[in-house]
Order: sequence, then structure tokens, then C-alpha cells
Amino acid sequence: MLRHIIEMLVPAQKSVSDYLAAPPRPVLASGWKKLLRLPLRLGSAFFYLLRHTLTPYEREPVEPAKPPPDSTETMAPEQLEQCRAMFDLVETTRSSIEGKAQSVFSLIMFLVPLLGTVMVYILEKGRLDPLARRWTISFMAASSLMIILAFLGAVRAVLVKYKTELFLDAVIDTKVNQIRKYNSSFHARGLLWCASMNSAINGHIAEFTKGAQVFAALAVLFLVVGALPVAASLVSEPAGSEPTEIVGTVTVSGLADQERSMIEIQARIHETLQALSAESRNQQKTDERLEQLERLVGKLSEPKPQRSAAPQRELHQ
Repeated sequence: MLRHIIEMLVPAQKSVSDYLAAPPRPVLASGWKKLLRLPLRLGSAFFYLLRHTLTPYEREPVEPAKPPPDSTETMAPEQLEQCRAMFDLVETTRSSIEGKAQSVFSLIMFLVPLLGTVMVYILEKGRLDPLARRWTISFMAASSLMIILAFLGAVRAVLVKYKTELFLDAVIDTKVNQIRKYNSSFHARGLLWCASMNSAINGHIAEFTKGAQVFAALAVLFLVVGALPVAASLVSEPAGSEPTEIVGTVTVSGLADQERSMIEIQARIHETLQALSAESRNQQKTDERLEQLERLVGKLSEPKPQRSAAPQRELHQ
């Protein structure tokens, strides 16, 4: 009965053609027993990635128990080309894995400032209940730990530089110090050996990259869950509930500056007019005094009247 309900909710995915594989089926379609074992599988995968991220490893991979077989027969060009394609495929996979590891750094650079902003708000301006405060701090701490693990995994993935390639030994026989006679089978054997060793290193780097991606995803999840009380407090906080104190000099721009400049201009015009009026009054007084001085000077320059001589003659007689 339960299987029929699951099949109704999750329809089976069919392949487009009988010659093509179908996509993976959902866990619900496989039965409730696999669904119950899913948390255990996820937990074991998490601890495996954690152990792989923190465990030190040797630089070189373990050589295969059975190396590619040696043959003196000449290999067909098609087979040699097939071996070269395997080698190139491993190299392309290496570049793709390293690119994914480097993309984790971009996500970390986005998460760290966001996490710091939330923590500063909680410690300085946050008005949260004690329970909500502990909730937020706990998830922020867990997110910080996941960010550190993701950074460590990405760094270890990028720092792995081991690579096997065909070089001088493929052309020179160092035992007898002679140039090897070309053998397509020997060439193909070298390509398969390099592909095998590099494929092991690619799997090693892929585990570091997978761990970094999982830890980064958990960091985002913990950050979002921990920031929910902060978001609720920001939404519920009324605007303008706390007065803002302004310390220092405040420069007001806009219409207030224009009004202040107009008042200053009017005051200067008024002072200038008063000064001109005072100067005009002083000029009038000066003109009046000059006129008085000119009249006095004119009186002094007038001829004096002569006295009569008759009285003098009488005195002589």
C-alpha cells in the first residue's frame, strides 16, 4: 500500500531510449527502509568527509597492484589513440575539479562579511531575548566552524600538485643510456600508467572539493537559521523608537543653506546702505562748513574803508 502511494507521489523516471540509462530514482520510490537509512548514510558521509579533510596524506598515490601489461607486439593506431583519449580525459577532469575548489573561495568571501555583520549586530545593537540570543550565537559559531572547514578543504584541494606525465624515460633507456626504439605498445602502456596514477590523484582532490562544498553549504544553512531571530527583531522594531544623539558639528545642506545665505546677503546690503547714508550725511555737513569757511574768507578779503583828513589838519593847527 505504501509503495503504491509513493509511486503516485513520485512517478518513475523512464529513459528516452532503451539504449540509454535512466536517471537515478528518488529514495522514496525505493521503499521506506532506504528512506529510514538515509540519515545514517548522510551522517556517515559527513564524518568521512570531515576525516578526509583533517587527515594528512602522502604526496604520491599508491601504485596499482597490476600495472598495464607489457607487449612487444605493435599496437594498432586506433588503440593508441584510445589510450591518449583516456589520458586527456583525466587531465580535463583534473581542471574541472580544481575549478570547483576555487569557486568555494568565492562563496567563503561572501559568507565571512555577512557572518561578521550579524555578529556585530548581536553584540552591539541586538535586542534579543536570552533564548534567541543563545540560538543565534550557537548557529553563528557552527557556521564559523563550517566556513573554516570549507576553507581548509578548498586549500588542500588546490595545493595538491602531483601529476604523472611521459617525459625522458619514455624516450631514453637510462639503464643502457640509449634512445629507445619506438614501440606503440610501450607508448600506450605509459599513457595508461599516467592515466591510472593521475586518476587516483583526481579522486583524492575530488574528496577535498566535495568536503569543501558540503561544509560551505552547511555554513550557509546555519547562517540562515541563526539569522532568523535577528531578522524578526528588525521587522518588529518600530521605526524611530530610540532617539538618536548627534555629537559634533552638523552641516545642514539644501534649503536651509540657501535661506541662511539669503539672510546674510540681505544683512550685508542693509549695512552697506547704512554706511552710504552716513557718508552722504557727513558729506552734506562738510559742504556746509566749506561754504561757511568761504564766506568768512570772503569777508576778510573785502577792502577796508579810509578815514577823512579834516580832523588831522585841525590837530596840526
